[in-house]
Amino acid sequence: MKFVPANTRGDLVLRKGCKVKGARLAQRGVAEVLVSVYTRAPGEQAGHGLVVEAYNAASAHTAVLHVEASELRRQVGGRDDLLEPHAVKDTVESLLYRLTLQPSPVGGLSLGLDVKLMPNLFDA
Repeated sequence: MKFVPANTRGDLVLRKGCKVKGARLAQRGVAEVLVSVYTRAPGEQAGHGLVVEAYNAASAHTAVLHVEASELRRQVGGRDDLLEPHAVKDTVESLLYRLTLQPSPVGGLSLGLDVKLMPNLFDA
C-alpha cells in the first residue's frame, strides 16, 4: 500500500464537463460533473500517473482518483505510444468514457476507471 497525499497534483492535462457512469444515482439526479485531470506532480509526464478530480457544483462534492503508471498502461492495453506527450491529451479524453462515480462506503463519492466500459477503446 502506498500513501498518496490528497492534495497531490501537477499540471492540468484536461478539464471538461462530462457525463459519468453512475453519477445520476450517486448525485441524486445530476449526471454531469466537471472533470479535471492533472499529472501526478508539476513538470512530470502524464504517463507517469494522473490525478482525476470530479466536481459536482450542485452538492460541492469533489471525488479524487489517483491513477498510477501501471494502471494507465493497463487501461490503454500496454500501448505506450498513447501515453507519449503528443498523444496523452487525446488518450485522457478517451479514458473519461471509462470513468465511474458511486457513493463511497464511508460517505462522499468514489471515482474509478472501469476497463469493462468500452473494452476495445484502445485497440490498434
